[in-house]
Amino acid sequence: MGLSIRAKRVYGKPTGAIFPTAENRAKTTPNTRSTPPAPRLNVAQMPESQQSTRSIVIGIYLSVASFVLFAAQDAAVKWLVAGVAVAQILFVRSLTIVAILTVWKGLPLWRELLASPHRKPLLLRGVLLFSAWMCFYNAARHLQLSELTVIYYGSPLIVTLLSVPVLRERVPTSRWFVTALGFTGVLVACLPHDASQPLSIALAGLASFLWAISMLLMRSVAGKATSFVLSLSQNAALLFGCAFIAPFLWTQVPLTHYALMIAIGIGSGMGQFLMFEAAKRAPASVVAPMEYSSLLWAFLLGFLIWGDVPPWTVFAGGGLIILSGLAMLLTESRRVIKSPELA
Repeated sequence: MGLSIRAKRVYGKPTGAIFPTAENRAKTTPNTRSTPPAPRLNVAQMPESQQSTRSIVIGIYLSVASFVLFAAQDAAVKWLVAGVAVAQILFVRSLTIVAILTVWKGLPLWRELLASPHRKPLLLRGVLLFSAWMCFYNAARHLQLSELTVIYYGSPLIVTLLSVPVLRERVPTSRWFVTALGFTGVLVACLPHDASQPLSIALAGLASFLWAISMLLMRSVAGKATSFVLSLSQNAALLFGCAFIAPFLWTQVPLTHYALMIAIGIGSGMGQFLMFEAAKRAPASVVAPMEYSSLLWAFLLGFLIWGDVPPWTVFAGGGLIILSGLAMLLTESRRVIKSPELA
């Protein structure tokens, strides 16, 4: 009797035997091995704050990848510009990107751009970028690369400064510190010392300011227009702008030069797409300091292609730039690390 009661207590009901059968055991014992694990949260199921943090981290990675491609583009243009007009290079580059987008997405992409309620700021951004590149490369004819670079790379600081009044972004103290640290690294690596070309310096400064404004415009419409529309609007504006200038400066070059220009267009198009995706996921004040990383890639490519050996100040400044990027990445990913659901 006691054993029957014990069996009832252990297995929930009398079994007629002290030890239950395999069939009864299967009915009464939980099958922990077949219990599915708790589902992991995807991005869409995460709380809004966690989605935002993860999105910012992804945006940082995408922006760094885009600046690697942009640095490769600058190296290729630097190699070509010795014997080819800037407008000719930009024309072939932009034509390549526009052709790829048209073949890939077809005429509906053009209709989407023309019908977009944001076509005016997109057109303005294209005009700004066209003007910025023209100023930048014309200044490059008279300024040393270090002088040109340090002036141009002031644009991320301009973006961070203007993101507060223009985009109403809240910039934490840590981002201000990281931005200042990165810009200090640029100053250390590329100290401008020659003021004998005031017009070229002004052109480089204007290019930096125009790029910063175009970055803010991209951020303001990034969540409202697709990356394909953003890329098409930018390169169509460059294409039409260069079409008016290139015929007067066009020179006959080997087919290998045209192949390199097409490769520049493909790489630049990929970089633009990654940059647009980064702008959708992270604030402008986060993405902008990541451009400092492209300075390091530029020095590396300069060494590999032309054998340029930067002085020790470049390595010191590069260390500060790397520290700036890592600090931004660690600051924005801190909550992701602390939240197991985001791992």
